Formats: sequence, C-alpha cells, structure tokens
Amino acid sequence: MTYREEDKSRLKRQVSKHAVALAMQGRWQEVVVANKALLETFPDDIDAFNRLGRAYVELGEYALARKHTQAPSNWTPTTASPEEPQPPVRC
Repeated sequence: MTYREEDKSRLKRQVSKHAVALAMQGRWQEVVVANKALLETFPDDIDAFNRLGRAYVELGEYALARKHTQAPSNWTPTTASPEEPQPPVRC
C-alpha cells in the first residue's frame, strides 16, 4: 500500500467512525452530509450508502432512502453479499 492509499484508507475510517457517532447521537442531517462527502471520495462504499439510507429514513425522506439503499447496477454479487461457497476441488 502506498502512502497516498494509506491516507485514503485512514480518511475513510475516520469519516465512517464520525458518521456512526453522529448517528448514535441522532444527528441525522449531519449523518447525511458526512456520508455524502465520503461517497464523493469512495463511490463504492456500501456502508456509506446504508448509513445514508438510514439517515434519510430517520428524516422521513423515504424516496431518497430507497434510492441510496438499492444496489447500484455496477456492483457485483461478491461485493453486495457474502461469497457463495465454492465447489470442492477435485484432483
């Protein structure tokens, strides 16, 4: 991992942690702002989409919640759900 990748990874962890803390305090409008900022840098962050959807539910914005909790078409099944069991290797 390069220095820049480490910085991005650290930023992602920090902003995610901050967004969770805001949610625990019920500061839903700020949760929206934090997760939108996170998605600008990490557009494939499934957890940020889920937190954003939850924040919109708490704010009564159900259409926006649905939009942010539905899987985008570019996600692959392995990134959207746990891996399926692999068939055994036969020798």
